[in-house]
Amino acid sequence: MTIKQAFIGIVTAIALVIAVLISQIVRINTMTGDLQEAQTRIETLETKAAATPKPTATPEPSTEPTATPEPVVYVVSPVSEFNAYNVEAAPYYWLPVPDAEADGTLEAGTNMIVSGVCGEFYYAMLPDGTYFYIPQSAVAQVPEATPEPTPEPTPEPAPESVVEATPNP
Repeated sequence: MTIKQAFIGIVTAIALVIAVLISQIVRINTMTGDLQEAQTRIETLETKAAATPKPTATPEPSTEPTATPEPVVYVVSPVSEFNAYNVEAAPYYWLPVPDAEADGTLEAGTNMIVSGVCGEFYYAMLPDGTYFYIPQSAVAQVPEATPEPTPEPTPEPAPESVVEATPNP
């Protein structure tokens, strides 16, 4: 290694060290600016909080009775499963909440299997495996499931007969 190559290596190393130092100084200055900005925001919030009047009087207790919160979990009492159908078009629900909007309506005569009771509702399942709640008043028990009605085959239309017009003499 010649003196020239050693000199170039030392100058390169010094240049790299200076570049790293400059980048670190820029980074520290940026962080200092961010910290000063955050400190200013905190002081502004503290000033606003101090300027906001604090309530001196205690609020009067409400004279209205507090409402009982709705239960989150509904306990379904098991029953011996029985086959049933709804006697009229009836609403069904995903949760047994009487005042809730119905999630749909089952047609009259829909077959179901009832497996539980929850308040005024039956917990039931359709033949396709869908579970739901239905008002007890809309359900009738049957000894065995009624087969789903099969649609009557539509008769094919009879070919139209062509009547030829005969001229009047």
